[in-house]
Amino acid sequence: SPAWTRCCATRAWRSRSDSPGCKGLALFSLRALNAVRLFDWETHLPELPRIGALHRDPAWPKEGWRSEPCTIPFWSARPLRFHFTFEPEGNAFAPDVYEAIAAFLALSDADRLLATPQVLAYYQLMLDATDIDPLPIEVPEDVWRFVTPTQICVSRRHRRDKDIYVELLCECDWEVEHGLLLVYRKGQQLVRVSDQDGHLTDAD
Repeated sequence: SPAWTRCCATRAWRSRSDSPGCKGLALFSLRALNAVRLFDWETHLPELPRIGALHRDPAWPKEGWRSEPCTIPFWSARPLRFHFTFEPEGNAFAPDVYEAIAAFLALSDADRLLATPQVLAYYQLMLDATDIDPLPIEVPEDVWRFVTPTQICVSRRHRRDKDIYVELLCECDWEVEHGLLLVYRKGQQLVRVSDQDGHLTDAD
């Protein structure tokens, strides 16, 4: 833990600084102690490929991590944050987490457009079920003009496959309260398009 690490570093600095001729070593150990204080494993994690360092998520201070905004090819290089809803194993996530992130970051605008039928079907469902006014959609791809991505969540399913799922949370003009959710199993297979109801699959 950070407290245990700081304790060990402090003991090392004190014992070495008491020995004759060890001023340089003591100074080095003091700098190491300061570095430990600056990098607290309880609030920071080492950098992840493509998305950088992670910090505690203010929304989930005890069990969530988030990145700084990074470029997302899936949405025309728009900068978005990654949010992790579970804890790493030690100071790193399991390999399948990195694989899912890499797979999602390999998706492009063309892959997003493949989801157009499902997104359009969700819009049509809400149009038929509520009294909202129709949006000016002339061709299916126009539906994306009324969708705004807000964040990406990385979650592990707690039952059955226990795979990593990458969720793209969006606002949309036809469902202001619950928005739009696109879920990619292992970061690459689209398995769900729905409102943001907290579920990774239709079976959950």
